[in-house]
Amino acid sequence: MLPIMRMANRVLGICSILLSIVIFCLGKSMKLAFFSGYTPGPGFLPYVVSCGIAIFGAIILAGSFLGKADAGEEKSGDVVLGIFQREEIRNFVSVIGTSILVVATAPYLGLLTSMGIGVAAIAKLLGTPGWKGIILLGIGSTIVFYLIFSVFLSVPLPKGPLGF
Repeated sequence: MLPIMRMANRVLGICSILLSIVIFCLGKSMKLAFFSGYTPGPGFLPYVVSCGIAIFGAIILAGSFLGKADAGEEKSGDVVLGIFQREEIRNFVSVIGTSILVVATAPYLGLLTSMGIGVAAIAKLLGTPGWKGIILLGIGSTIVFYLIFSVFLSVPLPKGPLGF
């Protein structure tokens, strides 16, 4: 019998590839322009995201056929709902909870500040050791977000009391 994690990875890989096809076809059916002049158009994101989802789905699918049994299959005492480990659920809740807090605090702190704090919080919750790297990650991600959204894409972002 196929181990449950391999079966779950195969289902996830196939579903990811199918989802990417749906996203791509919806983008095509809406006739969204890939580029608008010299900047990315409204069709840019759906096409790029669908390609990324397809690539990662294919990697997961290939890994389920080529790889050995996952390390998670060896631990049987800490499984919830048959396929999830407690640590996976904790990581999921940490990321979703932090994301909700980023959205909730953005009007008060500014989106860039909230996202930088959110990235640092997720890194700490997922087990990054030490504080120096986490603080540098938070500051660095804030700078990268600023460069991408404000400088390159000229997207207006919610500002906080500090002006960013």
